[in-house]
Amino acid sequence: MRCDQDFLQMVNPENIQKVKKIIKNERRIIIDEIMSYLDISRGSLDAILHEHLLVRKVPALWIPHTLSEEQMRTRVDWWKFMIRKFDHGRSKLLNKLITGDET
Repeated sequence: MRCDQDFLQMVNPENIQKVKKIIKNERRIIIDEIMSYLDISRGSLDAILHEHLLVRKVPALWIPHTLSEEQMRTRVDWWKFMIRKFDHGRSKLLNKLITGDET
């Protein structure tokens, strides 16, 4: 029961804002450094990062897990342009495009 109470005390609005500020200012920071700086457990930090801030780590940067409306619209507009450019899929060059996420 003590561990659950400690966990709940560490996952609070103040620590969430601190972690948000840290990863915004230093995108290449590692989890151990954040834990040490804030003196919180790995579980608490994981909850803050993944459940509250909705971020994930890709090779060396913390990035938002979800796209904003503007980012989604930009991606859709770009793909519409590419479809027109490659003759609605009839061009063989379309097969040379590679898509995927950051992972």
